[in-house]
Amino acid sequence: MLQRAWCGAEAAGLLAAVRAVGHDLRELCATVDKVVVPFPQHAQREVEMAHQVLSKDMAALVEAMRLAIQYHNTTLHHDYTK
Repeated sequence: MLQRAWCGAEAAGLLAAVRAVGHDLRELCATVDKVVVPFPQHAQREVEMAHQVLSKDMAALVEAMRLAIQYHNTTLHHDYTK
């Protein structure tokens, strides 16, 4: 989704795409939290760890998008849009 949004998009479009992905991830995590309740404690712990990984990945994505937007019209553009 974000790869397609990046091609020729303006900064506002990129931010909207990142926000949409973040929103979808939060909804997914909330749904999983509701569904995982009847599962054993070790399964719930695995879900908690996955939530932490997703949170860190989303933070890294936001930082990468911030840098890509910051360097959009510079010679560093190619390095930040990989």
